[in-house]
Amino acid sequence: FLDPVGTLLLHSEEFGDPAWSNSPLIQLTPGVSDPLGTTRATQVVNAGSAAGSIAQTLAVPGNMRYTLSVWAKTTGISNVTISASTTGGTATQSITLTSQWQRASLDVELGLNTDSVVFGVVLDVGAIVDLFGMQVEAQPGASDYKETGGSGGVYAQARFAEDELTVTAKGTDVFDAVIRIMAS
Repeated sequence: FLDPVGTLLLHSEEFGDPAWSNSPLIQLTPGVSDPLGTTRATQVVNAGSAAGSIAQTLAVPGNMRYTLSVWAKTTGISNVTISASTTGGTATQSITLTSQWQRASLDVELGLNTDSVVFGVVLDVGAIVDLFGMQVEAQPGASDYKETGGSGGVYAQARFAEDELTVTAKGTDVFDAVIRIMAS
């Protein structure tokens, strides 16, 4: 079960957490000023001689629609590529960065019958980028940022309790529905 109103990633602000698979020569410096006025962003440096990535693999179907988003900026001329990939397909978007925070997003429709997708950012050789608040949502378009910690919105042992959804009209343009989710 994928949380329809939450982000699916774990540790959305802690790119050094083991939930993230980072390239070997990616250097992280947390505690950088972020677009929300706090210091929860991370400076990311690709010290390698090839493109490097920060990514997280989610146990989600490759045939659903997702939106990957992240806040990013640079003090130089660095760019990033946001990416979603699974066996047989990849969606990417290159983002030209400036010294101002911008939220980049990628609508993802891989349309492949797989059971995991890798979401992340790719940094060019020598890139120095500040990143904040990466999130993946099971919907078209990014919603407001929601921080996650040790639990994301992927619930492998949960499902809808019923196969049908009953919607009741309560008045003009007012409807009611009860959705039960079961976990095993």
